[in-house]
Amino acid sequence: MPLRIVLKRMSHKEVIKQLKSLKSLEVGGQPQESWVLRNKEIMMSQIQPPVQNNTDKYLLGEKIYYVKYLSQAFKQVFRPIVSVCAILLLFLGYTAMITVANASLPGDMLYPIKTTSEKVQLSLTFDDEKKVQLQMDFVSRRGDELQQLARNPDDTQAKKDKISQTAKKISQDVKNVQKDLNKIVTNSPTPTTLNVAKEVDDKTLKVEKDIVNVHASLSVDVKREVSKDIKEAISDTEDTGTSALSVIAKTVEANGDKSGVSGQEVVNRVNERIKNAEITIVAAAKEIDKMVTSTSTVISASGSSTTSIISTTTIQEMKEKPKQAQVVIDQAKDLLERKDINSAIEKIKESKEIVTDVIEKTPAIDTDPVKSDSDSSTTTQAQAATSSTEKK
Repeated sequence: MPLRIVLKRMSHKEVIKQLKSLKSLEVGGQPQESWVLRNKEIMMSQIQPPVQNNTDKYLLGEKIYYVKYLSQAFKQVFRPIVSVCAILLLFLGYTAMITVANASLPGDMLYPIKTTSEKVQLSLTFDDEKKVQLQMDFVSRRGDELQQLARNPDDTQAKKDKISQTAKKISQDVKNVQKDLNKIVTNSPTPTTLNVAKEVDDKTLKVEKDIVNVHASLSVDVKREVSKDIKEAISDTEDTGTSALSVIAKTVEANGDKSGVSGQEVVNRVNERIKNAEITIVAAAKEIDKMVTSTSTVISASGSSTTSIISTTTIQEMKEKPKQAQVVIDQAKDLLERKDINSAIEKIKESKEIVTDVIEKTPAIDTDPVKSDSDSSTTTQAQAATSSTEKK
Protein backbone atom coordinates (compact mmCIF):
# COMPACT_ATOMS: atom_id res chain seq x y z
CA MET A 1 0.00 0.00 0.00
CA PRO A 2 1.37 3.45 -0.86
CA LEU A 3 2.94 5.42 2.00
CA ARG A 4 0.71 8.46 1.51
CA ILE A 5 -2.45 6.31 1.97
CA VAL A 6 -1.00 4.78 5.16
CA LEU A 7 -0.11 8.24 6.51
CA LYS A 8 -3.58 9.48 5.65
CA ARG A 9 -5.22 6.78 7.74
CA MET A 10 -2.87 7.36 10.70
CA SER A 11 -3.68 10.10 13.17
CA HIS A 12 -1.29 12.92 13.93
CA LYS A 13 -0.35 11.52 17.33
CA GLU A 14 0.41 8.11 15.89
CA VAL A 15 2.81 9.62 13.35
CA ILE A 16 4.78 11.49 16.03
CA LYS A 17 4.95 8.38 18.13
CA GLN A 18 6.35 6.35 15.25
CA LEU A 19 9.03 8.97 14.46
CA LYS A 20 10.25 9.01 18.04
CA SER A 21 10.56 5.26 17.96
CA LEU A 22 12.79 5.48 14.82
CA LYS A 23 15.12 7.90 16.60
CA SER A 24 15.78 5.33 19.28
CA LEU A 25 16.64 2.52 16.80
CA GLU A 26 20.45 2.44 17.19
CA VAL A 27 21.07 -0.94 15.61
CA GLY A 28 18.67 -0.62 12.70
CA GLY A 29 19.51 2.89 11.46
CA GLN A 30 21.79 4.97 13.64
CA PRO A 31 25.56 4.41 13.15
CA GLN A 32 27.83 3.78 16.06
CA GLU A 33 29.84 6.73 17.33
CA SER A 34 33.18 4.96 16.88
CA TRP A 35 32.44 4.29 13.21
CA VAL A 36 31.43 7.91 12.68
CA LEU A 37 34.69 9.25 14.16
CA ARG A 38 36.88 6.84 12.21
CA ASN A 39 35.28 7.62 8.87
CA LYS A 40 35.20 11.32 9.63
CA GLU A 41 39.01 11.40 9.87
CA ILE A 42 39.36 9.48 6.60
CA MET A 43 37.03 11.81 4.76
CA MET A 44 38.69 14.96 6.11
CA SER A 45 42.15 13.72 5.08
CA GLN A 46 40.90 13.21 1.56
CA ILE A 47 39.09 16.52 1.35
CA GLN A 48 41.93 18.70 2.80
CA PRO A 49 45.50 17.29 2.45
CA PRO A 50 48.35 18.51 4.64
CA VAL A 51 49.08 22.23 4.22
CA GLN A 52 52.72 21.82 3.05
CA ASN A 53 51.98 19.30 0.29
CA ASN A 54 49.02 21.33 -0.93
CA THR A 55 51.16 24.48 -1.27
CA ASP A 56 53.89 22.68 -3.26
CA LYS A 57 51.40 21.12 -5.60
CA TYR A 58 49.70 24.46 -6.11
CA LEU A 59 52.97 26.20 -6.99
CA LEU A 60 53.97 23.40 -9.37
CA GLY A 61 50.61 23.51 -11.08
CA GLU A 62 50.89 27.27 -11.44
CA LYS A 63 54.32 26.95 -13.10
CA ILE A 64 53.05 24.30 -15.51
CA TYR A 65 50.11 26.50 -16.37
CA TYR A 66 52.30 29.50 -17.23
CA VAL A 67 54.67 27.34 -19.28
CA LYS A 68 51.77 25.97 -21.27
CA TYR A 69 50.35 29.47 -21.65
CA LEU A 70 53.62 30.88 -22.95
CA SER A 71 54.02 27.91 -25.28
CA GLN A 72 50.59 28.47 -26.75
CA ALA A 73 51.25 32.22 -27.00
CA PHE A 74 54.49 31.52 -28.89
CA LYS A 75 52.71 29.20 -31.29
CA GLN A 76 49.87 31.61 -31.94
CA VAL A 77 51.69 34.96 -31.86
CA PHE A 78 55.48 34.82 -31.68
CA ARG A 79 56.13 31.99 -34.13
CA PRO A 80 54.34 33.76 -37.06
CA ILE A 81 56.20 36.97 -36.18
CA VAL A 82 59.55 35.17 -36.13
CA SER A 83 58.69 33.48 -39.43
CA VAL A 84 57.76 36.78 -41.05
CA CYS A 85 60.95 38.40 -39.75
CA ALA A 86 63.06 35.53 -41.05
CA ILE A 87 61.41 35.73 -44.48
CA LEU A 88 61.84 39.52 -44.49
CA LEU A 89 65.54 39.23 -43.63
CA LEU A 90 66.06 36.64 -46.35
CA PHE A 91 64.24 38.84 -48.88
CA LEU A 92 66.21 41.94 -47.91
CA GLY A 93 69.43 39.96 -48.05
CA TYR A 94 68.55 38.58 -51.48
CA THR A 95 67.54 42.05 -52.73
CA ALA A 96 70.78 43.55 -51.44
CA MET A 97 72.79 40.77 -53.07
CA ILE A 98 71.01 41.29 -56.42
CA THR A 99 71.60 45.05 -56.19
CA VAL A 100 75.31 44.49 -55.62
CA ALA A 101 75.42 41.81 -58.33
CA ASN A 102 73.84 44.20 -60.86
CA ALA A 103 76.87 46.46 -60.45
CA SER A 104 79.32 43.62 -61.07
CA LEU A 105 81.36 43.10 -64.23
CA PRO A 106 82.40 39.98 -66.16
CA GLY A 107 84.94 38.09 -64.06
CA ASP A 108 83.57 39.35 -60.72
CA MET A 109 82.40 36.81 -58.15
CA LEU A 110 78.76 38.03 -58.24
CA TYR A 111 78.52 38.33 -62.02
CA PRO A 112 77.04 34.80 -62.46
CA ILE A 113 74.25 35.84 -60.07
CA LYS A 114 73.58 38.85 -62.28
CA THR A 115 73.30 36.80 -65.47
CA THR A 116 71.30 34.05 -63.75
CA SER A 117 68.84 36.65 -62.47
CA GLU A 118 68.43 37.93 -66.03
CA LYS A 119 67.75 34.42 -67.31
CA VAL A 120 65.13 33.89 -64.60
CA GLN A 121 63.41 37.16 -65.53
CA LEU A 122 63.31 36.14 -69.18
CA SER A 123 61.97 32.68 -68.38
CA LEU A 124 59.17 34.22 -66.29
CA THR A 125 58.22 36.69 -69.03
CA PHE A 126 55.64 35.11 -71.32
CA ASP A 127 54.58 38.13 -73.36
CA ASP A 128 56.75 38.22 -76.52
CA GLU A 129 56.86 42.01 -76.73
CA LYS A 130 57.83 42.43 -73.08
CA LYS A 131 60.48 39.76 -73.55
CA VAL A 132 62.03 41.73 -76.45
CA GLN A 133 62.06 44.89 -74.33
CA LEU A 134 63.68 43.01 -71.44
CA GLN A 135 66.31 41.55 -73.78
CA MET A 136 67.17 45.02 -75.02
CA ASP A 137 67.58 46.21 -71.43
CA PHE A 138 70.14 43.47 -70.91
CA VAL A 139 71.92 44.36 -74.18
CA SER A 140 72.21 47.94 -72.90
CA ARG A 141 73.78 46.54 -69.72
CA ARG A 142 76.37 44.70 -71.80
CA GLY A 143 77.22 47.96 -73.56
CA ASP A 144 77.77 49.67 -70.20
CA GLU A 145 79.89 46.74 -69.01
CA LEU A 146 82.01 46.96 -72.14
CA GLN A 147 82.76 50.62 -71.47
CA GLN A 148 83.75 49.91 -67.86
CA LEU A 149 86.01 47.05 -68.92
CA ALA A 150 87.72 49.30 -71.49
CA ARG A 151 88.55 51.86 -68.77
CA ASN A 152 90.80 49.37 -67.01
CA PRO A 153 94.32 50.72 -67.69
CA ASP A 154 95.96 47.30 -67.43
CA ASP A 155 96.07 45.60 -70.82
CA THR A 156 96.13 42.09 -69.38
CA GLN A 157 94.97 38.94 -71.08
CA ALA A 158 92.07 38.84 -68.64
CA LYS A 159 90.90 42.24 -69.88
CA LYS A 160 91.09 41.09 -73.51
CA ASP A 161 89.12 37.94 -72.72
CA LYS A 162 86.41 39.86 -70.84
CA ILE A 163 85.99 42.40 -73.64
CA SER A 164 85.87 39.63 -76.21
CA GLN A 165 83.28 37.63 -74.23
CA THR A 166 81.10 40.71 -73.65
CA ALA A 167 81.18 41.63 -77.35
CA LYS A 168 80.17 38.05 -78.25
CA LYS A 169 77.34 38.23 -75.74
CA ILE A 170 76.07 41.43 -77.34
CA SER A 171 76.12 39.76 -80.76
CA GLN A 172 74.19 36.78 -79.48
CA ASP A 173 71.59 38.85 -77.62
CA VAL A 174 70.85 41.30 -80.42
CA LYS A 175 70.41 38.38 -82.82
CA ASN A 176 67.81 36.96 -80.44
CA VAL A 177 66.09 40.34 -80.29
CA GLN A 178 65.96 40.57 -84.07
CA LYS A 179 64.60 37.03 -84.36
CA ASP A 180 61.90 37.61 -81.72
CA LEU A 181 60.91 40.98 -83.17
CA ASN A 182 60.54 39.51 -86.66
CA LYS A 183 58.45 36.67 -85.21
CA ILE A 184 56.11 39.17 -83.53
CA VAL A 185 55.75 41.23 -86.71
CA THR A 186 55.10 38.10 -88.81
CA ASN A 187 52.77 36.20 -86.47
CA SER A 188 50.90 38.47 -84.09
CA PRO A 189 51.62 42.22 -84.30
CA THR A 190 49.71 44.37 -81.83
CA PRO A 191 49.22 48.14 -81.47
CA THR A 192 52.21 48.16 -79.11
CA THR A 193 54.53 46.33 -81.54
CA LEU A 194 55.50 49.65 -83.09
CA ASN A 195 56.57 50.96 -79.67
CA VAL A 196 58.72 47.87 -79.17
CA ALA A 197 60.38 48.45 -82.56
CA LYS A 198 61.06 52.07 -81.63
CA GLU A 199 62.67 50.99 -78.37
CA VAL A 200 64.87 48.47 -80.19
CA ASP A 201 65.91 51.16 -82.68
CA ASP A 202 66.80 53.61 -79.89
CA LYS A 203 68.75 51.16 -77.74
CA THR A 204 70.67 49.48 -80.54
CA LEU A 205 71.82 52.90 -81.74
CA LYS A 206 73.05 53.68 -78.22
CA VAL A 207 74.81 50.31 -77.83
CA GLU A 208 76.43 50.64 -81.25
CA LYS A 209 77.88 54.01 -80.24
CA ASP A 210 79.17 52.45 -77.02
CA ILE A 211 80.97 49.69 -78.92
CA VAL A 212 82.56 52.09 -81.41
CA ASN A 213 83.77 54.35 -78.58
CA VAL A 214 85.18 51.39 -76.72
CA HIS A 215 87.11 50.22 -79.77
CA ALA A 216 88.55 53.68 -80.29
CA SER A 217 89.76 53.83 -76.65
CA LEU A 218 91.56 50.48 -76.66
CA SER A 219 95.29 50.11 -77.06
CA VAL A 220 96.69 48.53 -80.21
CA ASP A 221 97.63 45.41 -78.28
CA VAL A 222 94.05 44.86 -77.10
CA LYS A 223 92.50 45.76 -80.47
CA ARG A 224 94.63 43.15 -82.13
CA GLU A 225 92.85 40.39 -80.21
CA VAL A 226 89.31 41.73 -79.89
CA SER A 227 88.80 43.48 -83.25
CA LYS A 228 87.00 40.53 -84.84
CA ASP A 229 84.51 40.22 -81.97
CA ILE A 230 84.04 44.00 -81.84
CA LYS A 231 83.34 44.07 -85.58
CA GLU A 232 80.69 41.35 -85.26
CA ALA A 233 79.07 43.09 -82.30
CA ILE A 234 78.80 46.36 -84.24
CA SER A 235 77.55 44.60 -87.35
CA ASP A 236 74.92 42.52 -85.52
CA THR A 237 73.74 45.48 -83.46
CA GLU A 238 73.43 47.57 -86.63
CA ASP A 239 71.46 44.81 -88.38
CA THR A 240 69.02 44.55 -85.47
CA GLY A 241 68.59 48.31 -85.27
CA THR A 242 68.00 48.80 -88.99
CA SER A 243 65.62 45.81 -88.93
CA ALA A 244 63.57 47.55 -86.23
CA LEU A 245 63.73 50.80 -88.22
CA SER A 246 62.42 48.95 -91.29
CA VAL A 247 59.49 47.66 -89.21
CA ILE A 248 58.66 51.22 -88.23
CA ALA A 249 58.97 52.52 -91.79
CA LYS A 250 56.85 49.72 -93.29
CA THR A 251 54.17 50.12 -90.62
CA VAL A 252 53.91 53.85 -91.25
CA GLU A 253 53.91 53.27 -95.01
CA ALA A 254 51.06 50.76 -94.68
CA ASN A 255 48.91 52.57 -92.10
CA GLY A 256 49.84 56.23 -92.44
CA ASP A 257 48.78 58.44 -89.54
CA LYS A 258 46.76 55.57 -88.04
CA SER A 259 50.02 53.92 -87.01
CA GLY A 260 50.62 56.59 -84.38
CA VAL A 261 53.99 57.55 -85.89
CA SER A 262 54.40 60.40 -88.32
CA GLY A 263 56.42 60.20 -91.51
CA GLN A 264 58.66 62.95 -90.16
CA GLU A 265 59.55 60.85 -87.12
CA VAL A 266 60.68 58.04 -89.40
CA VAL A 267 62.82 60.51 -91.38
CA ASN A 268 64.35 61.76 -88.14
CA ARG A 269 65.19 58.24 -87.07
CA VAL A 270 66.88 57.47 -90.40
CA ASN A 271 68.80 60.75 -90.10
CA GLU A 272 70.06 59.68 -86.66
CA ARG A 273 71.42 56.48 -88.19
CA ILE A 274 73.09 58.45 -90.99
CA LYS A 275 74.75 60.79 -88.48
CA ASN A 276 75.96 57.85 -86.44
CA ALA A 277 77.36 56.20 -89.58
CA GLU A 278 79.28 59.38 -90.47
CA ILE A 279 80.75 59.57 -86.97
CA THR A 280 81.89 55.95 -87.28
CA ILE A 281 83.44 56.66 -90.70
CA VAL A 282 85.46 59.58 -89.31
CA ALA A 283 86.64 57.44 -86.40
CA ALA A 284 87.70 54.66 -88.79
CA ALA A 285 89.65 57.12 -90.96
CA LYS A 286 91.50 58.46 -87.91
CA GLU A 287 92.22 54.92 -86.80
CA ILE A 288 93.81 54.05 -90.15
CA ASP A 289 95.94 57.21 -90.17
CA LYS A 290 97.16 56.49 -86.64
CA MET A 291 97.99 52.90 -87.48
CA VAL A 292 99.86 53.77 -90.67
CA THR A 293 101.89 56.47 -88.89
CA SER A 294 102.91 54.12 -86.06
CA THR A 295 103.80 51.23 -88.35
CA SER A 296 105.82 53.43 -90.70
CA THR A 297 108.04 54.23 -87.73
CA VAL A 298 108.38 50.53 -86.92
CA ILE A 299 109.29 49.58 -90.50
CA SER A 300 112.08 52.14 -90.60
CA ALA A 301 113.78 50.35 -87.74
CA SER A 302 112.97 46.78 -88.79
CA GLY A 303 114.66 46.83 -92.22
CA SER A 304 113.92 43.98 -94.59
CA SER A 305 114.35 41.07 -92.19
CA THR A 306 110.62 40.61 -91.56
CA THR A 307 108.73 37.71 -93.05
CA SER A 308 105.22 39.21 -92.89
CA ILE A 309 104.78 42.26 -95.09
CA ILE A 310 101.76 44.40 -95.96
CA SER A 311 102.26 46.27 -99.22
CA THR A 312 101.56 49.97 -99.63
CA THR A 313 98.79 48.98 -102.05
CA THR A 314 96.96 47.21 -99.20
CA ILE A 315 97.36 50.25 -96.98
CA GLN A 316 96.02 52.48 -99.71
CA GLU A 317 93.01 50.24 -100.12
CA MET A 318 92.32 50.48 -96.40
CA LYS A 319 92.64 54.24 -96.50
CA GLU A 320 90.06 54.34 -99.30
CA LYS A 321 87.48 52.39 -97.26
CA PRO A 322 86.18 55.36 -95.23
CA LYS A 323 85.82 57.37 -98.45
CA GLN A 324 83.78 54.56 -100.01
CA ALA A 325 81.59 54.39 -96.91
CA GLN A 326 81.00 58.14 -97.07
CA VAL A 327 79.94 57.87 -100.74
CA VAL A 328 77.37 55.25 -99.76
CA ILE A 329 76.10 57.44 -96.92
CA ASP A 330 75.69 60.35 -99.33
CA GLN A 331 73.55 58.07 -101.46
CA ALA A 332 71.47 57.26 -98.38
CA LYS A 333 70.92 60.99 -97.85
CA ASP A 334 69.70 61.44 -101.41
CA LEU A 335 67.33 58.50 -101.08
CA LEU A 336 65.99 59.92 -97.82
CA GLU A 337 65.31 63.26 -99.48
CA ARG A 338 63.28 61.39 -102.09
CA LYS A 339 61.36 59.68 -99.25
CA ASP A 340 62.71 56.28 -100.26
CA ILE A 341 63.10 55.21 -96.64
CA ASN A 342 63.76 51.52 -97.09
CA SER A 343 66.45 52.06 -99.75
CA ALA A 344 68.11 54.65 -97.52
CA ILE A 345 68.19 52.12 -94.68
CA GLU A 346 69.84 49.55 -96.94
CA LYS A 347 72.54 52.08 -97.87
CA ILE A 348 73.21 52.76 -94.20
CA LYS A 349 73.74 49.04 -93.67
CA GLU A 350 76.10 48.91 -96.66
CA SER A 351 78.12 51.78 -95.27
CA LYS A 352 78.41 50.10 -91.88
CA GLU A 353 79.67 46.90 -93.47
CA ILE A 354 82.53 48.85 -95.07
CA VAL A 355 83.42 50.50 -91.76
CA THR A 356 83.30 47.29 -89.72
CA ASP A 357 85.64 45.70 -92.25
CA VAL A 358 88.08 48.52 -91.48
CA ILE A 359 87.63 47.93 -87.73
CA GLU A 360 88.54 44.27 -88.11
CA LYS A 361 91.50 44.66 -90.47
CA THR A 362 93.15 47.85 -89.24
CA PRO A 363 94.97 46.25 -86.27
CA ALA A 364 96.72 43.94 -88.74
CA ILE A 365 98.43 46.95 -90.27
CA ASP A 366 100.04 47.65 -86.93
CA THR A 367 100.85 43.98 -86.39
CA ASP A 368 102.71 43.42 -89.68
CA PRO A 369 105.44 45.79 -90.87
CA VAL A 370 104.70 47.81 -93.96
CA LYS A 371 106.94 47.87 -97.03
CA SER A 372 106.49 49.69 -100.29
CA ASP A 373 105.75 47.64 -103.41
CA SER A 374 109.04 48.76 -105.01
CA ASP A 375 110.98 47.61 -101.93
CA SER A 376 109.20 44.31 -102.06
CA SER A 377 110.07 43.92 -105.76
CA THR A 378 113.71 44.78 -105.09
CA THR A 379 113.85 42.25 -102.29
CA THR A 380 112.43 39.58 -104.57
CA GLN A 381 115.04 40.33 -107.29
CA ALA A 382 117.84 40.19 -104.75
CA GLN A 383 116.60 36.85 -103.47
CA ALA A 384 116.52 35.51 -107.05
CA ALA A 385 120.07 36.71 -107.71
CA THR A 386 121.31 35.10 -104.52
CA SER A 387 119.68 31.83 -105.50
CA SER A 388 121.31 31.92 -108.98
CA THR A 389 124.74 32.55 -107.46
CA GLU A 390 124.40 29.62 -105.10
CA LYS A 391 123.52 27.31 -108.03
CA LYS A 392 126.67 28.33 -109.90
